Amino acid sequence: MTAVLGANGWLNDPGSGSRLRVDEGSMGFYAGREFRMFVEFDIPPNGELWVRHTITKNFILHDQRIVLESSTVRWTANAAVSSSPGPWTAATFRRRNQMTDQKQPMFVSGSTIETSTTTGAATGGIVVDAMRVAAGNGAGSSSNTQNAGLRGLAPNVYHARIQNLGAQNAVGVYDWWWEERE
Repeated sequence: MTAVLGANGWLNDPGSGSRLRVDEGSMGFYAGREFRMFVEFDIPPNGELWVRHTITKNFILHDQRIVLESSTVRWTANAAVSSSPGPWTAATFRRRNQMTDQKQPMFVSGSTIETSTTTGAATGGIVVDAMRVAAGNGAGSSSNTQNAGLRGLAPNVYHARIQNLGAQNAVGVYDWWWEERE
C-alpha cells in the first residue's frame, strides 16, 4: 500500500482515509525549544562526575550518550534527590537550532545545568535510569552507549552521576538533548 502526499499536505492513504503528515520533533527544533549540552570528563579511579539539571517545564528527552575512550563507568540518573555533593559549577547548554531565522521573541529555557566532581552519594530520591559503559580494548578504540528513546518527563531536579569503576582515568564525553514544552 502506498501513501501519497496531496497538495494540501494531507496523506491520502488508500483504505484508511486521509491523515496529516507530521515530522517528529521538527516543530520544537524550528521553535527553538530543543537544547543540547555536553561535558567532557577525565575522572580518576574511584572518582565521579555529577551533572545536575534543574528544569521548570515538562520536557521530552530525545537522546543521551556516553562516549568513553578509557576505563569503565556506571551512569545513573536520579530524581527528587534531597541533597547531593557540591560545590556546583554552571555548565553551558545551547539551542540545537542556531539558524538566524528563528521565531521572535525566542523561547526562554526553563533549565539550569551544573556539574560537580565531588565524590559522594546523594540522599533521598530514586534512581530512574542506569547504564554501564566499558571502553574498547584496542588502541584508539572507544565505546559509545546511548540511552535513547523518547521520554516525556516532568519538571524536577535530575542528577546524573558518572562513577569511574576502572583502574585508570575515565576519559570521555557525556552529551544529551531535550525539548522543552511550552
